[in-house]
Amino acid sequence: MDLTVWFRQGTLDRLQQDSNGSGCVDLKQWFDAAENVRAEYRDTTGDCKTDVWSYFENGRLIRQGRDTRGRGRPDLLDHLDATGAIVIQEVASDGRHPDKKLYLDKSGAVSSQCLLNTEGDKLTTRATVAHGVVVEVLSDSTGNGIADTREIYENNQRVRVEADTNGDRKVDVVQSVTAAGVAVQEEDTDFDGSLDRRFEDNQLVESTHGTRVGADFGPIGCGSFHRFWWKR
Repeated sequence: MDLTVWFRQGTLDRLQQDSNGSGCVDLKQWFDAAENVRAEYRDTTGDCKTDVWSYFENGRLIRQGRDTRGRGRPDLLDHLDATGAIVIQEVASDGRHPDKKLYLDKSGAVSSQCLLNTEGDKLTTRATVAHGVVVEVLSDSTGNGIADTREIYENNQRVRVEADTNGDRKVDVVQSVTAAGVAVQEEDTDFDGSLDRRFEDNQLVESTHGTRVGADFGPIGCGSFHRFWWKR
C-alpha cells in the first residue's frame, strides 16, 4: 500500500492511496477544517479510472457521481437527502453531457423528469409520472423558466393541451385531443380569463361565453444541472 498525506498548517488537508500496489491511485480524499472528509474519489474496479465521486457535508453524503460504463467519466449524479435516499438523479445519456434530471419519490420511483431543449442549453420540459406513466407535461418554450404549455395524458394518450400564447401565465388556448387529432379548440381571444371562441373539427361554432380556463402557469421547477459535470 502506498499512502501520501498532505497537511495545511498542521491540519489534515488531503490524501491519496494506492491500496493494492498497482501503481494507480484508487483513493483520493479532501478534508475540511475539522478533518472530516468533504470529497472522495474512488476507483472501485481497479482499472486506474475514478468511477465514484462522493461529496459530504458534516460527515453526511450529499452528492455522488458514478461512472456506470467504465470510461472514467461520470454518467450519473445522485443527490441524497438527510436519510441517505436519492431524491434527484442527473443523467448523461451519452456518457458525457447531462441531458436529464429525474426526481424520485420515497420508494425510489421516478415522480417527474426534466429534459433539455433542442438547443441543449436549458431544461425546459418537465413530465409528471404516476405509476410509471406520464400524466402531465409542462413546457417552457421561451427558456425563461415559466411553463407556457400543459399537456394532460390519460392511458398513455394525450387528451388535453392548455397554452399561454401571450406570456401572462394564464391559459388562453385549450385543446381537446383524440387519436385523430384536435377535436375541440377553445380560445380566450381578449385574455380576460374566460374562453370566448370555440372550434370543433376546425369549424368555428357558437361559443359559451364566460367559461373559465385552467390553472395559471408558474415556474417549471427544473433549475439547472450541477456544476459537478464541468468542474470536479
